[in-house]
Amino acid sequence: MYTCILDDKTKSATQFLALPVPVTSVKLTPQYNVLNVIDGLPIVYMICESSRGRPSPAITWYLDNGTQHTYLDDISITSSPHVSTNDVATSTLTLTPTIRDTNQSIYCNVSNGYSVISSTERPRLNVLSYPSRPIIQYNGTHVTEVYIIKGRNMSFECSSIGVPTPVIMWEIPPGKVINNSVLSIPIMQNGSYNCSAKSILSPSQGDKLATCNTSVLSVNILYPPEVIRCTIGERSMILSGIIKVVQYKPFEMNCTSDGYPPPTNFTWFMPEGSKSSETRLELPSVKSIGNNSYTLRVSNTMKGTFDTDVTVGYSTTTFTFDILYPPMMPDLYYNGSTHMPINTSIIHVLRGHMVSILCNTSSNPNPRYNWFVDGTQTTTAKIWNAKIQNNTRVQCYVSNTMNATGKQSVTTSSNSLMTIVTMFAPDTPTFTFHSCGTIVKTNYLKVIRGRSVNGTCTTFSNPDSIYSWIPATFGHLNSFVIRKSNSSNSGNYTCTATYKMITTFDGTIEGNTNSSLFLDILVPVDVQSIANATVELNSNYSVECRYREGNPVLCQL
Repeated sequence: MYTCILDDKTKSATQFLALPVPVTSVKLTPQYNVLNVIDGLPIVYMICESSRGRPSPAITWYLDNGTQHTYLDDISITSSPHVSTNDVATSTLTLTPTIRDTNQSIYCNVSNGYSVISSTERPRLNVLSYPSRPIIQYNGTHVTEVYIIKGRNMSFECSSIGVPTPVIMWEIPPGKVINNSVLSIPIMQNGSYNCSAKSILSPSQGDKLATCNTSVLSVNILYPPEVIRCTIGERSMILSGIIKVVQYKPFEMNCTSDGYPPPTNFTWFMPEGSKSSETRLELPSVKSIGNNSYTLRVSNTMKGTFDTDVTVGYSTTTFTFDILYPPMMPDLYYNGSTHMPINTSIIHVLRGHMVSILCNTSSNPNPRYNWFVDGTQTTTAKIWNAKIQNNTRVQCYVSNTMNATGKQSVTTSSNSLMTIVTMFAPDTPTFTFHSCGTIVKTNYLKVIRGRSVNGTCTTFSNPDSIYSWIPATFGHLNSFVIRKSNSSNSGNYTCTATYKMITTFDGTIEGNTNSSLFLDILVPVDVQSIANATVELNSNYSVECRYREGNPVLCQL
């Protein structure tokens, strides 16, 4: 700036002189051959600086469209004005790169009216991008939800686009991680199969950025009916095997099985050959038929997303009935031998014999045995042994406890009663006589002639003996009666007791025993009368005393 001033300083004139200084260079900082940037994330750190120049240089920014030697198709990306200080212009680039800018170069031009100078630094944009949402495919078909039969070997491919190329990872139930883009395993479990695409974005300026994008494949497992579970009553859960049931009682069992789709076909195969298509096995009365096995077959139909045919799944279980029944009325056997059944309520045995009675019955579960003799419990064995002396009442009591599956325990019982009658031979008979309220037991009876004789011959036996007399004149059964005795009645009388014991198992035993009675009829002496006689005084006189001997014989006259 030049000013001309008159001496009096009243007048002046000013002239501005501008010295043109063309810009000679331009610098782009920071310097990168490749500039890594993140898609959609603004960059504000690229600075273009000119050399000194007058007039002040203007700065413009460009994207080289890939044709380095042609500028006609370059794209201006100037977004902010330059700043000049001391004839030096600077400009900061503000750019939000997109994936379309990949491989394009950034440069800046400066000019102050004389020539255009481009920056020699031309960093190429490498636009880093987030992983795209993964695409899951099966045989080239995009899938998000599939139905697969359990255990099938399936191959799913997961892909994602991003810069840098994402790393593909599968996370499958139950928390297993597979570092591969292809998932090829037997599919065993329902759930979400997550495919994740991960990458680390490392821009040239700024912090690294971990990125992830995930797609979910919903897997529905089709599987055949699994373990069949059955319930009886409210308490018992059974899968297979033996079921305890009570004979002739109603029976009901409900069965279920897990499967997908849920099983709809239930078929029972009965022992007698019939079938039933119910989830419930219901019998009005349990009976023993064949092998007592009941088989349940459960099925469902499965068709996966990629299957062409329907697959039928099966599950089968078998139950065998253990049929419980109470003890039947027990059978009794003599001497512990099944060859000698006791078919009557009364048996006859000899007194003093050892008796062995076998009690036998059938039940399920096995019976418990208890013997009662005249009301008193004696033993819990199947065989009762005793030496019999008197008539005895014997009871075999059998019981069992039926623990039917799913039911309360029930105790049942039965019994057989029997009377044992003892038989024994008679003792030696005894004689008993009655006279004027007097009872005399004797084998030698003296009776005054003319008196009556009334007596009995008795003995004790079972069964009662049959009596006979020798001579049989005055004996009838066991009675001996003489209405008016005389001397001719004196003598020996024999009473014979004859017995016949018919035992139940030891045959017939016969015999007799006897006893003798001597009857002595007492007779007074019979003196004959002496006739009156007239005799001479003081003369000898002789007379005879005539008499008949009595009984007992006269000892003295």
